[in-house]
Amino acid sequence: DVVAVVVVAAAGAAGGGGPTTSSTAAADTLPPGSKAAAALSAPPPGPEDEGPAEPQNEEDIGGSFTAIAYELQRLTWESSSKGEVLKALNTLAMFLQKVVSNPTSERDRKINSSGARFRQLLAGSSPGAQLLLLAGFRKQDVNFILDSEKGVETAQHVLELIQDQQRNLDEVWANRCAPAPLEPLAPALAPP
Repeated sequence: DVVAVVVVAAAGAAGGGGPTTSSTAAADTLPPGSKAAAALSAPPPGPEDEGPAEPQNEEDIGGSFTAIAYELQRLTWESSSKGEVLKALNTLAMFLQKVVSNPTSERDRKINSSGARFRQLLAGSSPGAQLLLLAGFRKQDVNFILDSEKGVETAQHVLELIQDQQRNLDEVWANRCAPAPLEPLAPALAPP
């Protein structure tokens, strides 16, 4: 079932312009007051807002709110049922909660995606894989690894948005729509 097709254009995590006016339409499909809806409806930054490429505030950490919201929207759209979305969100939240709760644990900083349980969720450029990359993980063979010298702030940021999606899943599912590609692609979203 196709509910609606909405263009969501956004800047990559490394800089560039902000969401276009069409992203406001996508924000209308998300629960009011959710962090993802706020990110998609925020006005694009003006020239006075441009600064160094390094993250300057919570919204710039790792992937932008818009890139994360895009992948969450894609996860919802590509799932065949609300239960499938919930299972994926719960699994991603579990991964991220472990690393946030135990930042010095090497075991919790490595996710093996070759097992049957995680293979589909973390395959290729799936939304699950992209969300881990946006959380600061890197892909090495069949593993997603959060390097020990990296903090967990970015993972915490993505975890909060996933939890927001979990809390509002009924409304998100009811208003789901097909996402359009981000423009330009965030580094984590660029094809290999």
